[in-house]
Amino acid sequence: MSFLQANGCLSCQHGISSEMLLPHLVAVIVEETEIVGDCVWLLARARTDSAACPRCGYSSGKVHSTYRRRLADAAIGGRRVRIRLGVRRFFCGNPDCPAVTFAEQVDGLTSRRSRRTPPLARTLTSVALALAGRAGARLAAALDLTAGRSSLLRLVIAQPDPGTGTVTILGVDDFAMREFTAAQADDLYELLTERVGRPGRSLILTSNRSPSDWYPLFPNAVVGESILDRVLNASHHLLLDGKSYRPRRRPGQHKPGPAVPRPP
Repeated sequence: MSFLQANGCLSCQHGISSEMLLPHLVAVIVEETEIVGDCVWLLARARTDSAACPRCGYSSGKVHSTYRRRLADAAIGGRRVRIRLGVRRFFCGNPDCPAVTFAEQVDGLTSRRSRRTPPLARTLTSVALALAGRAGARLAAALDLTAGRSSLLRLVIAQPDPGTGTVTILGVDDFAMREFTAAQADDLYELLTERVGRPGRSLILTSNRSPSDWYPLFPNAVVGESILDRVLNASHHLLLDGKSYRPRRRPGQHKPGPAVPRPP
């Protein structure tokens, strides 16, 4: 059964076209659409007669061969959508280009080795970032989107790391617990040089040792002296004298009281 009871080219009809309903298909011509079971199949091809080589940018219209490429798209009306896209492989006419042939890519629809359209990729990425693997796969199935937990986790991994911005307060716990290596001492020196005495770049160090015991922990006495001079003479000192709070959190320390009888 054809989509919207249309047998001709949907992209050539007047009124509501497939490009208005599916704006990411504006760069292709949808030649045929049909419903098979619970899936909508679109047969499409690129509108342009040429394509640019991805290596050198040379535009070529000389076709080497053609093949079909299948893409998964976002669901429509509770039905999965698949696109059969006719792809052309062109000769690159630039004699200086190392690529002899190249496959065309449709702007806004395809990318190299991609099996999903941008709308579907964005939807699945949002699901994966919110729910991760198993739960995300269950929600995707309820939304008629085919994606396994491993695919969703790969989408999360592929996302760029968010920027950390400016760290206004940096805390270092258990400082000077053991001896520093030369590389660790150099890194600590760079860190203190960047933060100590600069507004908006506070540094908090906590230690169970007295500052006088820190000096022998540095392999280079000169570097150790420079580090501790910056720490001790450009900071506020706060001494906490008392027992550790951790024994109070030991399991089994607080026994439940006797049950209070209920009133009759």
